[in-house]
Amino acid sequence: LSSLNAGNNELTEIENMHTFPSLQTLNLSSNALTNMVMNQATAEKFPLLRTMDIRSNNLIKIDIQNQSKLATIICDTGSSSELIEVTLKNLPELIAASNGSNQVKDDIAFLSTPGLSKVILENLPSTSSSVQLDRCVIEELVINNLPKVSIVTINNNKITTLEGLEDLAALTSLNAGNNELTEIESMHAFPKLQTLTLISNKLTSIILNQATANGTPNLTSIDSRSNDLTKIDIQDQPKLTKIICDTGSSAELTELTLRNLPELIAASNGSNAVSDDIAFSATPGLSKVTLENLLATNVTIQLDHCVIEELVINNVPQVAFIYINNNKITTLEGLGNLTAVTNLNAENNELTELENIPAFPKLKTLTVNNNHISVLPTSLKTKNPVLTTLSATNQTITLKQKVIVSDLVLDNEVKNFGQTTTAKSISNNGTYQNNQVTWLFEDVQGVNAVDYQFSEPIQEATIQGTFSGKVTQPIKVSTVPVITADTEMTYPKNATISEAAFFKDISASVTDDAILTSDFESVVDFVKAGTYEVTLNAMNEDGVEAVSVTVLVHIAKSPAPVITADKEITYTQSTEVSTTEFLVAIHATTNDGSPIESDLDTTVNWSKVGDYTVTLSATNEDGVEAIPVKVAVHIVEPPAPTISNVIFDVDGVQTTEPHEVGELVSEPLTPTKEGYTFIGWYDEKTGGNKWDFTTDKMPGYNITLYAQFSKDTNKGEDGDGGKASVASSMEVTPSGQSQSENSKNSSNIKLPATGDDNATVLLVGLGLLMLGLFIRLTQKKHTK
Repeated sequence: LSSLNAGNNELTEIENMHTFPSLQTLNLSSNALTNMVMNQATAEKFPLLRTMDIRSNNLIKIDIQNQSKLATIICDTGSSSELIEVTLKNLPELIAASNGSNQVKDDIAFLSTPGLSKVILENLPSTSSSVQLDRCVIEELVINNLPKVSIVTINNNKITTLEGLEDLAALTSLNAGNNELTEIESMHAFPKLQTLTLISNKLTSIILNQATANGTPNLTSIDSRSNDLTKIDIQDQPKLTKIICDTGSSAELTELTLRNLPELIAASNGSNAVSDDIAFSATPGLSKVTLENLLATNVTIQLDHCVIEELVINNVPQVAFIYINNNKITTLEGLGNLTAVTNLNAENNELTELENIPAFPKLKTLTVNNNHISVLPTSLKTKNPVLTTLSATNQTITLKQKVIVSDLVLDNEVKNFGQTTTAKSISNNGTYQNNQVTWLFEDVQGVNAVDYQFSEPIQEATIQGTFSGKVTQPIKVSTVPVITADTEMTYPKNATISEAAFFKDISASVTDDAILTSDFESVVDFVKAGTYEVTLNAMNEDGVEAVSVTVLVHIAKSPAPVITADKEITYTQSTEVSTTEFLVAIHATTNDGSPIESDLDTTVNWSKVGDYTVTLSATNEDGVEAIPVKVAVHIVEPPAPTISNVIFDVDGVQTTEPHEVGELVSEPLTPTKEGYTFIGWYDEKTGGNKWDFTTDKMPGYNITLYAQFSKDTNKGEDGDGGKASVASSMEVTPSGQSQSENSKNSSNIKLPATGDDNATVLLVGLGLLMLGLFIRLTQKKHTK
């Protein structure tokens, strides 16, 4: 089976059809089908299917995918169709999908299908003419990988983005007008795109930059009329020749940038009158324009009757006429490299100078009427060597307001190619002499401005034209404030006084409701006594300054210090006392902490007994001296030393030594006692306090120091019960003194023998032996 005609039946579906491996033509027209869904399973049933006719059904959805041989789909489109969704995907042989009419027989054409809201066309490599989806209600659109399609028409839908269009390598024309587009930055690369139509969308800006240029390198024309554009920024488009957009009263444009467009010829609203111009005349909100590196633009730039404040026109080498009149331009400095310009009209702007105008080698006519230019510089001729006509009439020059309190003298600074113009028609009886305009004070009472006019030919022989205008000097009549105040004021040192308090203290006042100021807080140093000059100033609301007034401020010196001290003091002869020690000893102070000086070192002879009078003096930090104070210093002989006795007791054997009270006690020789170790001298026989001979001094009374011993633990017996063991007649001598010296200070006391009872028996036996020998010898003599 190669052909199946099942038209004019009641078919509601085709999913249950069996396999027809040779089927090429399938006619399903005039049935009751609502969906046409053909997928991979269908492709396996009809592997050779090429043509399918599904017209006159109530189709709301067509979803045909993966049909390897399908070339033609004929279906209802336009107002008779109820289609909502169309998906054609992975159909490598598909050439056409339409209603079969001759005009769209090679297209994918679903134009004017009123309910069609979703279209997906993907991987259709054989479709070679156009895709026509205009005048539907498409919101969701994908057209991807149709490499032979050259024209895509999707205007009059509800499309919000062009992001779904991709891999359209042969696309030369894209018509997306009358949609809901808000941006085109997400648009993919179309390497052969030449014409882009974006009219009647919701775009607020058109931005095409270097990134876009890489994606649309052959773009020649863009139409963005009937959008709410506020910004056009198109740069780096190498083939772009024409930009069509809204201008004039219908445009909301505020900013225009056209840069690096080497082929651009025209940018305008497309009317015949400006077909070869860059023309944005009468665009009411246009305030910023940058035209730069436009090498092919060769007729006119028309930017008049806008509100342009910021203007750059640079390197547009073929343009001959520039109209920028009726704007708010303040300088022509932004114009440059305009080598073909012959006519420049900049009248009715806010120009105040022409010194910064660039060079125009071919400029013949310059029009700057109705600006605020006060000087026509001589450089105009140098920069514009072929300039022959200069129109500079009706200049309105308003100077900065002056506040006057007397006659007004105004220098005339209007210059015409180096020459001062002549002031004419001077208001308020003003006079003109020596390039100055003078108004008497009484002639300007009650007015807020004076003026004069000028009008004369251009003062350059090769240039025709007139320089005229009016100079207005706003004025305000005022008076000079007058300051009154006391001439001087005295304050105590270290006082805390504010400026306001100072003004009150000197009764300062000023007329004309002027504001009174001074340098009081920065000049006066309350820490340092002296006289300071304070300057009072005042200025009224008009900026008129009063004649300054000087007030002398005296900071009084601190009062003389008061010295207090003891009236007298006594020192023993040869005492050495410093001034500082002396002042401390007599409790000398001042009431304000001022340092005290004395003549102690020159008055008192410490080696000579007598009475001396020492004078104390003091001077405070301000140099004020205190009343001197006299102090009596008595130098007396030293008193005789007081002697007390110290008694050294060794087991009841005592030695007495006299010592001067307050002196160290000399330590005696260390006593010994067999079987015991001496542990020191104490103020009690047992216990008590140990005497320290290096620090303890002799008190003013007699004392007894007792030798104390500790028993040696290696002795087997106590011997004689603990008596000191010394020679039979031991003398106790203080440590460090000879016996002869010691005998001068104390009476020697024989200490008892410190041995045991055996020693006594020995001595008695020895005595008896000696006595026996004596008797024996005596008897022998008598016998002879």
